[in-house]
Amino acid sequence: MLRRASRQLIWLITGTSYGLGRDLTLAALRRGDKVIATSRARSFDELADLKAQGADILELDVTAPPEKLHEVAKGPPAAGLYASTKYAVRALAESLDNEIKPLGLRSICFELGYFRTTFLSTDHRGSEKARIADYSEVYEKVLPGLAARNGKQPGDPKKGVEVMLDVVRGEGIAAGKRVPFAVGLGSDYYNIVTDILDAKKRELEEWKEVTYSTDLPPDA
Repeated sequence: MLRRASRQLIWLITGTSYGLGRDLTLAALRRGDKVIATSRARSFDELADLKAQGADILELDVTAPPEKLHEVAKGPPAAGLYASTKYAVRALAESLDNEIKPLGLRSICFELGYFRTTFLSTDHRGSEKARIADYSEVYEKVLPGLAARNGKQPGDPKKGVEVMLDVVRGEGIAAGKRVPFAVGLGSDYYNIVTDILDAKKRELEEWKEVTYSTDLPPDA
C-alpha cells in the first residue's frame, strides 16, 4: 500500500538474516518504520542484532517438511524450480494489484537484476548429490557463469533497498511518480528486459501470419 511519507509503515520482511532482506530491514528502521523481521529456524539466531535496533523478530519457516521436498525440490534442473516460483508469485501479485486498487491498496513487484549479495556464493547452491545426471550438461554451462559473476554483480543492495522504500512511501526518487505494478532495479535488468522485448517483437512479426490464421472471417 502506498501512503504519505509522513506515515509510519509496518513491514513484514522475510529472509532478513542476510542480503537484501537484512539491508531492507535496516533501511526501514532508519526511516522510523516498524519492522517484523523473519527468518527460518536455522538462521534465527542471526536476527539478534536486528532486534537490538528495534525490529520485532519472528521465526517464519515457509518450507515444507523434508519428506515432501526430497524428490522434487532438492535437485531442480538449473533454475527451473526457482524461476517457476518467481513467475507464480509475480502473476499472483499482478492479479492482486488489479483487485485491490479500488480499495486504495497496491501490490508492487520489485524485479531485480544481479545485486552484490551472497546469493551466488557456493554456500547457497543445492546439493550436488541430488542433481539429476541427465541435466549435467545444463549445470556445466550455467554454474561457471554464475561463479564468475559472484562478487561482480553491478547492483548495490543498500541503494536498492533505499529505492524500494522510496517507492513504497512515495518519497525521494519516487516522489510524484505514478508507480507501476512492476518496478525494475538495476542496469542489467533494464538491458535484459529490452533485449527480451526486442526479440519478442521480432518473433511476433515473423509469426504474425500464423497467429492471424486462426480467426473467423470478418463477416462471420
